[in-house]
Amino acid sequence: MRSGVSISRWLVFGSIWLAAFQVAGCATPSGPPRSEREGPSPTVPGDATEPRDALAYMRRSIAYRAAGQFDAALADAQKAVELDPKLALAYVNRGTTYRNIHKLDLAMADANRAIELDPGLALAYDHRAATYTSLGQPEKALADAVRALELEPTLWPAYKSRGRAYLELGQPEKALADATTAITGAPGDALAYEVRARAYDQLRQFDKSLVDIDKAIELNPKLALFYAFRGAIHAALRHPDQALADFTKAVELNPTDAEHFLRRAMLYSDLRQDREAVGDATRAIDLNPQLAPAYGVRAVSLNNQRRFADAVADASRAIQLNPRWESAYNSRGYAYLNTRRYEEARADFSKLIDLDPNSTSAYINRGIASMFLWNDAEADVDFQNVASLGVAPSTLETMKQDIGARRSQTCSEDSNADVALDHCSRAIQSGQLSPDQLAAALTSRGFVYGRKGEYDQAILDFDEAIRLNPNNVDAFILRGNGFQIKGDLDRAIRNYDQAIRLRPTDAMLWNNRCWARAMIGHLDTALADCNESLRLRPNDAAALDSRGVVHLKAGRVKEAIADYDAALQLDSKHAESLYGRGLAKRARGDSEGAEADIAAAKVIDPKIAETLARYGIK
Repeated sequence: MRSGVSISRWLVFGSIWLAAFQVAGCATPSGPPRSEREGPSPTVPGDATEPRDALAYMRRSIAYRAAGQFDAALADAQKAVELDPKLALAYVNRGTTYRNIHKLDLAMADANRAIELDPGLALAYDHRAATYTSLGQPEKALADAVRALELEPTLWPAYKSRGRAYLELGQPEKALADATTAITGAPGDALAYEVRARAYDQLRQFDKSLVDIDKAIELNPKLALFYAFRGAIHAALRHPDQALADFTKAVELNPTDAEHFLRRAMLYSDLRQDREAVGDATRAIDLNPQLAPAYGVRAVSLNNQRRFADAVADASRAIQLNPRWESAYNSRGYAYLNTRRYEEARADFSKLIDLDPNSTSAYINRGIASMFLWNDAEADVDFQNVASLGVAPSTLETMKQDIGARRSQTCSEDSNADVALDHCSRAIQSGQLSPDQLAAALTSRGFVYGRKGEYDQAILDFDEAIRLNPNNVDAFILRGNGFQIKGDLDRAIRNYDQAIRLRPTDAMLWNNRCWARAMIGHLDTALADCNESLRLRPNDAAALDSRGVVHLKAGRVKEAIADYDAALQLDSKHAESLYGRGLAKRARGDSEGAEADIAAAKVIDPKIAETLARYGIK
């Protein structure tokens, strides 16, 4: 088997998941299973005579419990207590059933009552030890298991209980010895093999761990926990097919246990099968809304699906349930980075660093957030920390250059135009950009000026961008748009000429030039441009509208109406198409249809008539 592999993440995320389960009040995956069975399943009495005393009810309760019929087991256990309220074993039996259905407070009360009634009853201490383990209190579990063995050295289940406590305390050698003793004394106890399998796992002896969990499954093939544990080993060893088969079997055997769906969700997430991961995580949450790791796993897959708002919601819920859940801070920070919420991303990665000062990715991501906030000094500190953790300086330098280029190109993306303008100006003035990167930053700033309606300043930036990079097609397009808005259609067309030269398969550019040429009366060349645009992108509403304008201005009313009809089938709320069709219907003599289209256009855009009149469309 491979060395250096651990299944701790699969049980789940190691100590982090342990903490999450303790907070949520659930049994940890390495603790006693909810449906733990004490040896082979006996046959449940069918037509047997109804029990007549406490011991008979207790025996039938044990049989029901072993068969997984917990409601019936609890009813008989309760009857036994009622018939003989001084029988300590009756409380042990009922408490064990409570533990199986995860009512741990009631299980503990019964254990305490049994010990009160019979302080020398080893089984009572063993039951309380198992309950303490389920509650995440291994020190108390260990003390009770030791006491049980002092009272009865051949009580083999107590060795198993003590072994579980040692596992929780990180003492796998002692757990291994106790599990082996339990197996020697009770070779048919499947759960003893499971404890030893977990001990071998902690000792990183995965071959032996698989052998023991296989034996446990052979002895009791109906216990979902065994398949879940074996699936975890296979997942950690990069055996995804075997892992998926085992996790699916666990789900089939116990479809009400959220943890089984969670483990399979984790595997799907690792395999980038994000739809399936989200489905299983959602099922886990439905079963246990307090299960923090399920929200964390779902957040990872939602990020992969670029559903960043949903990822933020899930990661936030995971953090609410467990404020020390590292993965959730990482997922939320990643979502914030991808939605340009850089301050919030920095805060999450800072919290992650507080929790794990050696997290290379947290320093890198916080540095990236700082760079996009133009806090280069703070970014440098983070990148120096990354270098001290072993990342090559050359790798960091390349990354910084890439981020610098990226922030220059995306500086216009902030929804606040003034903030975007400041970011772009910082990039331009940084002195750190290559000529092509500087051209990109100028193009971005010009775009922001255009958003603000400052077209003269925008055109100046586009001029400089084109000077630096004569093949900057975006600058030609945006400068053409600026001239078009200013009414300088000849210069707009010249810019579209250059853009088409550089990007001849872009249907939008042919449409832009079609419209501009139509506005200055170059109808034949305009029609050719619209036809080429529609050849490149058939059924495009914008190009159909532009060709409708060409036909309208050329007096081809029938063709104009046909193009406007086609455009409106694709976009029924396009004011220009409605208004243009209204004018064409008026020219054809359809006054009623014309007025209806024009009125509908004005509802969508009250200034549509004024806008189109500037271009002679009236």
